[in-house]
Amino acid sequence: MSLREMHEQQKSEQASPREQLQELNRQSRTELENSLLKEALALSSESCEELMKQSNQGQARAEQNRQRDAELSRQLISELKKNVEQLENGNELLQNAISAEIGSLRD
Repeated sequence: MSLREMHEQQKSEQASPREQLQELNRQSRTELENSLLKEALALSSESCEELMKQSNQGQARAEQNRQRDAELSRQLISELKKNVEQLENGNELLQNAISAEIGSLRD
């Protein structure tokens, strides 16, 4: 038994019945408050864990979307480069044809 508990016991032995009831009432309220606080903490922890789970799922989805978008961007850029190259080749062929036609008209 701790010194504090011994002191409390000694006080309660010396206390009147009314004081003893008041002390019991105080202890009961304290126990009830502690119980309610523990329950609130458990609920809060559950809620926090659920929110963390949802947050992690959201982050995973966002990362998947980012990777998908990055791949799509790479594909579109590659396709665009091919189209630009085809246009440049077409322009070069057209310029050569025009130059040849102009050359033949001069002769």
